[in-house]
Amino acid sequence: MLESKLNDFHQILPRLDARRGLVNLVGHVMKTLFGTGRDSDIHLLHDVINDLQHKNTDITHSLSNQLTYVEDLSTTMKINSDAIRNLSNVIKENIQSHDQFQQVTIDILWLNVTLRSQNTLYSTIKQLEFTLAQLTQQIDDLFDAIQCAIQGKLPIKILRPVALQNILQM
Repeated sequence: MLESKLNDFHQILPRLDARRGLVNLVGHVMKTLFGTGRDSDIHLLHDVINDLQHKNTDITHSLSNQLTYVEDLSTTMKINSDAIRNLSNVIKENIQSHDQFQQVTIDILWLNVTLRSQNTLYSTIKQLEFTLAQLTQQIDDLFDAIQCAIQGKLPIKILRPVALQNILQM
Protein backbone atom coordinates (compact mmCIF):
# COMPACT_ATOMS: atom_id res chain seq x y z
CA MET A 1 0.00 0.00 0.00
CA LEU A 2 2.84 2.36 0.86
CA GLU A 3 4.62 1.43 -2.36
CA SER A 4 1.51 2.30 -4.40
CA LYS A 5 1.29 5.70 -2.70
CA LEU A 6 4.98 6.34 -3.34
CA ASN A 7 4.56 5.24 -6.93
CA ASP A 8 1.61 7.64 -7.33
CA PHE A 9 3.63 10.41 -5.72
CA HIS A 10 6.55 9.80 -8.08
CA GLN A 11 4.17 9.89 -11.03
CA ILE A 12 2.88 13.30 -9.98
CA LEU A 13 6.40 14.72 -9.62
CA PRO A 14 7.84 16.10 -12.85
CA ARG A 15 10.31 13.97 -14.70
CA LEU A 16 13.37 15.26 -16.43
CA ASP A 17 13.13 15.11 -20.15
CA ALA A 18 15.90 13.48 -22.06
CA ARG A 19 15.94 16.37 -24.48
CA ARG A 20 17.96 19.35 -23.54
CA GLY A 21 17.49 22.49 -25.44
CA LEU A 22 16.24 25.96 -25.59
CA VAL A 23 12.56 25.00 -25.65
CA ASN A 24 12.97 22.96 -22.52
CA LEU A 25 14.75 25.81 -20.83
CA VAL A 26 12.03 28.26 -21.80
CA GLY A 27 9.35 25.82 -20.63
CA HIS A 28 11.16 25.33 -17.39
CA VAL A 29 11.53 29.09 -16.82
CA MET A 30 7.87 29.65 -17.67
CA LYS A 31 6.83 26.95 -15.31
CA THR A 32 8.98 28.40 -12.55
CA LEU A 33 7.91 32.01 -13.11
CA PHE A 34 4.28 31.65 -14.07
CA GLY A 35 3.37 28.11 -13.00
CA THR A 36 2.56 27.08 -16.55
CA GLY A 37 2.31 23.41 -17.25
CA ARG A 38 4.32 21.57 -19.79
CA ASP A 39 3.04 18.81 -22.06
CA SER A 40 4.67 16.19 -19.91
CA ASP A 41 2.93 17.60 -16.82
CA ILE A 42 -0.44 17.53 -18.57
CA HIS A 43 0.11 13.94 -19.72
CA LEU A 44 1.16 13.03 -16.22
CA LEU A 45 -2.02 14.62 -14.81
CA HIS A 46 -4.13 12.71 -17.32
CA ASP A 47 -2.42 9.47 -16.33
CA VAL A 48 -3.00 10.17 -12.64
CA ILE A 49 -6.66 11.06 -13.29
CA ASN A 50 -7.11 7.86 -15.33
CA ASP A 51 -5.55 5.87 -12.49
CA LEU A 52 -7.83 7.58 -9.98
CA GLN A 53 -10.88 6.84 -12.12
CA HIS A 54 -9.82 3.21 -12.40
CA LYS A 55 -9.31 3.00 -8.63
CA ASN A 56 -12.66 4.73 -8.09
CA THR A 57 -14.31 2.06 -10.28
CA ASP A 58 -12.55 -0.67 -8.31
CA ILE A 59 -13.67 0.90 -5.02
CA THR A 60 -17.27 1.22 -6.28
CA HIS A 61 -17.23 -2.41 -7.38
CA SER A 62 -15.79 -3.50 -4.03
CA LEU A 63 -18.43 -1.49 -2.16
CA SER A 64 -21.24 -3.03 -4.18
CA ASN A 65 -19.81 -6.50 -3.46
CA GLN A 66 -19.56 -5.65 0.23
CA LEU A 67 -23.15 -4.43 0.19
CA THR A 68 -24.18 -7.74 -1.37
CA TYR A 69 -22.24 -9.60 1.31
CA VAL A 70 -23.86 -7.51 4.05
CA GLU A 71 -27.32 -8.19 2.60
CA ASP A 72 -26.55 -11.91 2.41
CA LEU A 73 -25.24 -11.78 5.97
CA SER A 74 -28.39 -9.99 7.08
CA THR A 75 -30.56 -12.67 5.46
CA THR A 76 -28.48 -15.43 7.02
CA MET A 77 -28.67 -13.75 10.42
CA LYS A 78 -32.47 -13.50 10.12
CA ILE A 79 -32.73 -17.18 9.19
CA ASN A 80 -30.44 -18.13 12.10
CA SER A 81 -32.37 -15.96 14.56
CA ASP A 82 -35.64 -17.56 13.41
CA ALA A 83 -34.12 -21.02 13.86
CA ILE A 84 -32.87 -20.10 17.34
CA ARG A 85 -36.30 -18.71 18.24
CA ASN A 86 -37.98 -21.92 17.06
CA LEU A 87 -35.50 -24.07 18.99
CA SER A 88 -36.04 -22.05 22.16
CA ASN A 89 -39.82 -22.46 21.79
CA VAL A 90 -39.42 -26.22 21.34
CA ILE A 91 -37.18 -26.39 24.41
CA LYS A 92 -39.69 -24.36 26.45
CA GLU A 93 -42.51 -26.66 25.36
CA ASN A 94 -40.43 -29.72 26.28
CA ILE A 95 -39.65 -28.24 29.69
CA GLN A 96 -43.35 -27.52 30.24
CA SER A 97 -44.22 -31.04 29.07
CA HIS A 98 -41.60 -32.44 31.44
CA ASP A 99 -43.05 -30.41 34.31
CA GLN A 100 -46.54 -31.66 33.43
CA PHE A 101 -45.23 -35.23 33.25
CA GLN A 102 -43.64 -34.85 36.69
CA GLN A 103 -46.94 -33.49 38.08
CA VAL A 104 -48.86 -36.44 36.59
CA THR A 105 -46.28 -38.83 38.08
CA ILE A 106 -46.67 -37.20 41.50
CA ASP A 107 -50.48 -37.45 41.19
CA ILE A 108 -50.25 -41.14 40.25
CA LEU A 109 -47.96 -41.86 43.19
CA TRP A 110 -50.37 -40.06 45.51
CA LEU A 111 -53.26 -42.06 44.03
CA ASN A 112 -51.31 -45.32 44.61
CA VAL A 113 -50.67 -44.38 48.23
CA THR A 114 -54.34 -43.47 48.68
CA LEU A 115 -55.50 -46.72 47.04
CA ARG A 116 -53.13 -48.76 49.22
CA SER A 117 -54.44 -47.02 52.29
CA GLN A 118 -58.02 -47.63 51.17
CA ASN A 119 -57.17 -51.24 50.30
CA THR A 120 -55.69 -51.77 53.78
CA LEU A 121 -58.74 -50.09 55.31
CA TYR A 122 -61.04 -52.24 53.16
CA SER A 123 -59.22 -55.42 54.23
CA THR A 124 -59.40 -54.39 57.87
CA ILE A 125 -63.14 -53.65 57.58
CA LYS A 126 -63.73 -57.05 55.93
CA GLN A 127 -61.78 -58.77 58.72
CA LEU A 128 -63.86 -56.91 61.29
CA GLU A 129 -67.08 -57.93 59.51
CA PHE A 130 -65.94 -61.55 59.50
CA THR A 131 -65.00 -61.37 63.18
CA LEU A 132 -68.37 -59.80 63.99
CA ALA A 133 -70.14 -62.54 62.02
CA GLN A 134 -68.22 -65.18 64.01
CA LEU A 135 -69.05 -63.38 67.27
CA THR A 136 -72.73 -63.22 66.31
CA GLN A 137 -72.67 -66.94 65.48
CA GLN A 138 -71.02 -67.77 68.82
CA ILE A 139 -73.53 -65.59 70.69
CA ASP A 140 -76.39 -67.38 68.89
CA ASP A 141 -74.83 -70.73 69.82
CA LEU A 142 -74.50 -69.54 73.43
CA PHE A 143 -78.18 -68.50 73.54
CA ASP A 144 -79.17 -71.88 72.10
CA ALA A 145 -77.01 -73.63 74.73
CA ILE A 146 -78.57 -71.57 77.51
CA GLN A 147 -82.06 -72.45 76.30
CA CYS A 148 -81.11 -76.14 76.13
CA ALA A 149 -79.66 -75.90 79.65
CA ILE A 150 -82.86 -74.28 80.90
CA GLN A 151 -84.79 -77.23 79.49
CA GLY A 152 -82.33 -79.61 81.11
CA LYS A 153 -80.70 -80.87 77.99
CA LEU A 154 -77.03 -80.90 77.11
CA PRO A 155 -76.38 -78.90 73.98
CA ILE A 156 -74.11 -80.60 71.44
CA LYS A 157 -72.67 -77.36 70.05
CA ILE A 158 -71.10 -76.50 73.40
CA LEU A 159 -69.00 -79.65 73.51
CA ARG A 160 -66.04 -80.28 71.36
CA PRO A 161 -66.05 -83.49 69.31
CA VAL A 162 -63.25 -84.99 71.40
CA ALA A 163 -65.12 -84.28 74.66
CA LEU A 164 -68.33 -85.73 73.21
CA GLN A 165 -66.43 -88.90 72.20
CA ASN A 166 -65.03 -89.28 75.75
CA ILE A 167 -68.49 -88.95 77.24
CA LEU A 168 -69.93 -91.56 74.90
CA GLN A 169 -67.13 -94.04 75.61
CA MET A 170 -67.75 -94.02 79.27
